[in-house]
Amino acid sequence: EMLEMYATQAGIAIDNARLAGRLRESEEAFRLAFENAPFGMSIVDFTPGSAGRFLRVNEAMCRMLGYSRRELRERSIGDITHEDDRAADVEAIRSAVEGEQDRYQLEKRYLRADGKPVWVSLQPSVVRDNAGTALYGISQFEDVSDRRAEHQELTRRATSDPLTGLVNRASLGERIDAAIHEARRSRRPGAL
Repeated sequence: EMLEMYATQAGIAIDNARLAGRLRESEEAFRLAFENAPFGMSIVDFTPGSAGRFLRVNEAMCRMLGYSRRELRERSIGDITHEDDRAADVEAIRSAVEGEQDRYQLEKRYLRADGKPVWVSLQPSVVRDNAGTALYGISQFEDVSDRRAEHQELTRRATSDPLTGLVNRASLGERIDAAIHEARRSRRPGAL
C-alpha cells in the first residue's frame, strides 16, 4: 500500500513537472511573440481602480510613440489618448470591462512623446478570471496615419476644385440635394 501510494505521488509529481514545463514553453512562446511583433502591443490593467495602466508594452509600441518602456508603464491609456478620442475610448473600455464585448476594433489617436498625434487601428481583447471579472486587456495596433492622410487627400480632391480649392460641382450638388431633402422633411419652405 505504501509503495502504491508513493507510485501515485510520483506519477502526480511527474505530471505536474510536465505541466509546468508546458506552461513555461507556452509563456516563453507568448513572450517572444509579444516582444518581436512588428506592430505595437500592450497589456493594460483592467482591475477596478487601475485606471487602465500599462503593465507591459513591446518595442514596436515604444518606437511608434517615442516613449521608453518605463515611461509608458508610468502612464495609462487615457494619458496618451488624444483628447478628442477619449470619450469614445472610455465608453469602449467600459463596455469591454463590463462584459458587453470581449473584443472590439477602433481607430483612434494616441499622442506621441513629442505631442504629435498618431492614428492607430486598435484591436483589444479582454482577459477575465474564472468569475468573469476583467483582469487585463491585450491590445495590438498599427500606425494608420499615412492611410488616413491619403484618404483625406482623396476626399478633398473629390469634393473641391483643384485650381481654386472651392467646392466642386458634384459636392455642391450633394449639398443642394441634402438641403432640399431636409426642407421637405421639415416641411419648411426654401429657395435657391
